[in-house]
Amino acid sequence: MSWYNYKMKPELLLPAGNIEKMEYAFAYGADAVYLGLVDFSLRTMRKGELITEDNLAAAICRARELNKKVYLTLNIFAFDDDLEKLHKNLEIIKDANPHAIILSDFGVYKTVRKYMSDIDIHISTQTNTLNSEAVKFWQDLGAKRVILARELSLKQIEKIKKNCPEMELECFIHGSQCVSFSGRCLLSDFMTKNERKANQGGCTQPCRWSYKLVESTRPDEFYEICQDNHGSHILSPKDLCLVEHLKDLWDAGVTSFKVEGRTKSLYYVSATAKAYRAVLDGTLTPKEGFEELKKVGNRGYTKGFFLGTDTQDCESYSYDLSKGLAGADFLCIFQSVSRCDNSGRDERSMTSTTMATCGKAAQEQKGADNGFYKVQIKNKICLNDEIEIITPDETLRTEVIEIKNEEGSENLCVANTNDIVWLKLSATPKDAKYALGRTVGIRDKRLEELEGSAPQHMQECKPLPFRGYGSIFKGKIKPDLDLDSIFELDAATLENMGIKAILFDLDSTIVKSQSGQITPEVQHLLFELSKKFKLAVISNNYDENYVNKVQNQTKVKIYGAARKPDIAVVKRALIDLNTVSEAVLMVGDRPLTDILCGKNAGMKTCLVDSISRTHEGLPTRFVRKLERIFIRKN
Repeated sequence: MSWYNYKMKPELLLPAGNIEKMEYAFAYGADAVYLGLVDFSLRTMRKGELITEDNLAAAICRARELNKKVYLTLNIFAFDDDLEKLHKNLEIIKDANPHAIILSDFGVYKTVRKYMSDIDIHISTQTNTLNSEAVKFWQDLGAKRVILARELSLKQIEKIKKNCPEMELECFIHGSQCVSFSGRCLLSDFMTKNERKANQGGCTQPCRWSYKLVESTRPDEFYEICQDNHGSHILSPKDLCLVEHLKDLWDAGVTSFKVEGRTKSLYYVSATAKAYRAVLDGTLTPKEGFEELKKVGNRGYTKGFFLGTDTQDCESYSYDLSKGLAGADFLCIFQSVSRCDNSGRDERSMTSTTMATCGKAAQEQKGADNGFYKVQIKNKICLNDEIEIITPDETLRTEVIEIKNEEGSENLCVANTNDIVWLKLSATPKDAKYALGRTVGIRDKRLEELEGSAPQHMQECKPLPFRGYGSIFKGKIKPDLDLDSIFELDAATLENMGIKAILFDLDSTIVKSQSGQITPEVQHLLFELSKKFKLAVISNNYDENYVNKVQNQTKVKIYGAARKPDIAVVKRALIDLNTVSEAVLMVGDRPLTDILCGKNAGMKTCLVDSISRTHEGLPTRFVRKLERIFIRKN
């Protein structure tokens, strides 16, 4: 059961960067969305069917059909030229009739009030509303709702509601945060010479950039701010996540729970809405909801200022990474639930947006007629991959048992990013409308046991949430061999370890990444090793010419894997090698992928830094450098 009365329930407010995201936000549980016209929004969208003067009315009409709400953002910091543009669009906005307008500028407020005196006004977080008197000021001007600044604690929110009981309060509960006060940042303006203004929709997010320290008398000498090989993101806050405090916010008097992210992906909008909806409806506990939100892109989660300065999260900034991490990769969008016959004819193919407006015909089609679903690929999917499907009503695991090209005329082993293909699945959703595919994520069972039995000081170590490959305790997961060069692989040592076969990663382990050219020295090494051991190679590069070229040079069979670790492909290679896992050595350059892949498959593992004898000129990838922080030599 939920902790609120359904007659009076909190509003779940999601971002709608385009029409498609609006449809999915509603389908996955949003009560309302906020969206912006291109010229008057703090987020400039680049993909999908953007919200324009031409389709604004249709979008709002669609929301009303679903008994949902749309709030229009006009929250730029406006110059006179902007107000002139606004005047030209006022009739369009008035005819579209949004449920409310979100604004922050007094000039915009005056203009909107003059031409649309009856429309509800919501005051943007950009106004930095932090106290009761400011809320009363906006209330006296006729505003219906104030979106509070993110810098407020729970106690401060409670006090504001107590002093202003008639005003609706809206709070951010999830998403990216800005290093500046409630987003009023000028870094982007300065660093792009006013070409990308943060408060007019063009922020370049310089708080996510990597910075180094320079001493004024030594201008050519750069110093790392922290011990890290790729700089420090000293201005990059972690993402806000208050899923465990929704009841506290409701009890404090907050009307609307807002999720940030108009520039985020369709998957982000859908999965975030699904998790928060489930927690609000009581079908997931807050803790379970938090675990689900780990599967959504983030920079690490924090509670921000919510608990107050005395208990402020001391790790609110993501010093090591600026880019998003996720426990699951977004794999595909289900576009059609029609049958794919041998002629390749799609009898009822439709995009997700079209599906949403076609009425009962699409709703009554519960599955593909012969087990095939037409999907748009967002990240590579391989034959026999286990994937997870989410819909507004269910989450299920399934296996890809067949892939056909868009015409349905050719069987495929892999579907690449941006391909349109047909998938046949071992288990199918009850209703594929709005269905999305994502990776399941692989976790070493022995790691789970370790977490429960490790000494207290080890249990308190911070895990690294890296793409769903499992939590890594610092220094706990080590390869059996840790070598500076692939040429340190010694046959006698391997034989003493009981090794019968060797499974290599391809790029940066036996071939310089993406070069396709194996050196004579490595060729000779493989030839010598093949005299005593069975050899195979795992590759996540699907350029057929590239793979064939390397295979011809090495004379070693190469197996394709969509992602690392891909246990299904590894086990297929082990079967072909005809030996037990424990007698196989996995050799690779990346700990959290190659080494965990080997650990999950029960193999011995070897980590190499270089494919040259001198160890120079062939540095491993950024990921490799990051992971070295967490996996140390004995």
